[in-house]
Amino acid sequence: MKKFVKLFTVTLLIVSIFASLAVSSSALPINDDMTDSYNYSYFGTQLSAPEAYRTAEVLNYADLGLGSDFAPVDLLVKGDYLYVVDAGNNQIVILDKQYQVVTTVSDLRNSEEYEIPDVIRTVINEAGEEVADSAMLAANRYQFNSPQGIFVDDAGLIYVADTGNRRIVVCNTDGEVFNVVQGVEVSVLGDTYIFQPTKIIVDAAGGINVLATGVNRGIMVFDDDGTFRQFTGAPNVSVNAVEWFWRLLATEEQKANMTRYVPTEYSNITVDARGFTYATIGTLDYTAYQAAAYTTDSTSDSGSPVKRLSGSGVDMLRRTGRFAIVGDIYYVGNSSPRVVDVCVTDSDIYTLLDQNSGRLFTYGPDGDLLYIGGGYGSQYGRFQSANSIATRDDDVIVSDASTNTLTVFELTDYAKTINNAIVAHNSGNYDEAENLWNEVLSYNSGLYMAYIGMGKAEMRKASDSTLSADESLAHYETALEYFRNANETTNYSKAFKELQNRAMTENFGFIAAGFVIIVAGCIFLYYFHKARKKKKLKAERGGNS
Repeated sequence: MKKFVKLFTVTLLIVSIFASLAVSSSALPINDDMTDSYNYSYFGTQLSAPEAYRTAEVLNYADLGLGSDFAPVDLLVKGDYLYVVDAGNNQIVILDKQYQVVTTVSDLRNSEEYEIPDVIRTVINEAGEEVADSAMLAANRYQFNSPQGIFVDDAGLIYVADTGNRRIVVCNTDGEVFNVVQGVEVSVLGDTYIFQPTKIIVDAAGGINVLATGVNRGIMVFDDDGTFRQFTGAPNVSVNAVEWFWRLLATEEQKANMTRYVPTEYSNITVDARGFTYATIGTLDYTAYQAAAYTTDSTSDSGSPVKRLSGSGVDMLRRTGRFAIVGDIYYVGNSSPRVVDVCVTDSDIYTLLDQNSGRLFTYGPDGDLLYIGGGYGSQYGRFQSANSIATRDDDVIVSDASTNTLTVFELTDYAKTINNAIVAHNSGNYDEAENLWNEVLSYNSGLYMAYIGMGKAEMRKASDSTLSADESLAHYETALEYFRNANETTNYSKAFKELQNRAMTENFGFIAAGFVIIVAGCIFLYYFHKARKKKKLKAERGGNS
């Protein structure tokens, strides 16, 4: 009897396991009407895809009516205006929605409450002595000197990383200065450290967050009076176990000859509508990128060129997409991307700018790669050394340090529909989201993300407590079909598990009754067989007497 029950239980378990793992591996169909744009299948195969970014215009200094030394190095959209840091002409250029120059900020002046201090013209040498700095002798307190970064707060104040003058300038669009931060002291960096800010944002608490040349400890945070507060979001240092073990055994001389493992510097920072800081790392090496690109663990931030940092410096970026967030999955030779900037929309859709390939990689809030655009080259709408990116409504603006141009892209209907589907889903409009994803498939039937989006929408609808059991089960069954079309196993398993649970709950009475009948039958057969055996044994004994 015990053997029979065990066999019955194991059989049920095996059937359940195989059912939950049953996923179709059929390939998705591909539309023929494609451009040279591409994306990746669920299995990592590069596939043609519809164009997501359409080049609207490319603007140079003549188009903008600016000096020929125009050199855009940083972009920021605030309200109706695009702010451009023009390092060549040492100014801030402000453009309207038609990309016409509204004003420029170059000549600084004292405000009623504040007098601009002179630039610092000395440094501390290795002997601890204060000496004249020849590089600063010609510096002018009333001019910018090779500015590199910009931030604009809700009050319209402009924060400029005035790199060449080694200071941060806070002014308005008229050039009136209200604060200057310079000569900052950070004890852990030593007395000889020279403050050269490159990128800047201001957090919700009023802290001035700065990236600076030669600082690899993370983002520097200052009070508005220039008092250093802390480092935040320090990039991780990775050392493999073998190298760590040998360092333990090595002499001091051997350690000195070994590779020094230090954190990498961030390349850019921006802030989203919720106050999170997006920071990019452009100096990750080829090995780190390859390890991240090929990993099956998309939740790992190892080798990731982007982070979403909370106020305490914790990386909050969601990484539940199919692939790691690294841009391209495949690279030629020993090449690797150099992610130099990121822009993010109010719906948490963000785009990475890869300077080496000139590509734009757009991701959804969960880390799914949605679409790709741009490219390297001299053709219209391509880049030679893209260095900054910003987004405004359905426009994406990219600056190029080599051609000194601004390229304005418009999102195509294909990209807009993808974005709208994500917004609808996150807003709880699951019917609308499913319809929009279905529309996306009419553009690109090979986009597995669309099937996943439709499946997620069905699962959300299935969880509605107002539905009947049959209606809920129907939604889960539809979700299974979508996930099967996408070859997506994780969500398929979730939907299948929910379907099992709901089915078992709905039919618990029948299952329990069936189980009782089976057990009773097994017991009956056991005792019946035992009685027959006993009777037979008794008969055999009677015949032998």
